[in-house]
Amino acid sequence: SVGKLTITHKSTGKSRLGVCSQFLSTRTTPEVTNASVDTPTNDVFCTNSTTHVRLGITGSTFRLPKDNQLAPIIMIGPGTGIAPMLGFLQSREKALSDGVELGPCMVFFGCRSENDFLHSERMRSWVKTGVITDLQVAFSRLPGHPKEYVQHLVKKRSCEVWAMLSDPSCHYYICGDSQMAEDVFDELKATARNTGGVDHIGGGDFF
Repeated sequence: SVGKLTITHKSTGKSRLGVCSQFLSTRTTPEVTNASVDTPTNDVFCTNSTTHVRLGITGSTFRLPKDNQLAPIIMIGPGTGIAPMLGFLQSREKALSDGVELGPCMVFFGCRSENDFLHSERMRSWVKTGVITDLQVAFSRLPGHPKEYVQHLVKKRSCEVWAMLSDPSCHYYICGDSQMAEDVFDELKATARNTGGVDHIGGGDFF
């Protein structure tokens, strides 16, 4: 059985449907299976049909370092780009609870306003417990304030960012819109150049 995903945006009240679950739900007849009495009949469905769906599994290096728990970590994921990094943070949370010593973790998140700050309570609690050692949030639509994006915060925190980047064991992760990723990477290169004194040729080798 597959649950059909529907998410309501906190700011606009608009609903968004999960791409995969919505597609599968249109390929079969809805029916309740092993669902509670509170589950609407159109939210759970069985794929009792001969529909075939192509699936692809690809390898990924987008993972936390396994061989060095003390490695500095920088995560940059505005909006839904934070999604894969939540798993990283949950892994750090589990490691801390097991008594594992961890390196510093700086997280940059960006959204329109406080209402769009996804997982705000959880992320702020992670700051208190040390899962996140430095949380930076950029708000782009705060009334009376100029637009601020994650790349702007990277620039503001260039000294702290370089202190982590200059560690040979540092891992940095960027996830989200492609233009944002380019802007962030440009700012990281500027940080290496302006704060770290890395020249243009050395910058290419550094990253």
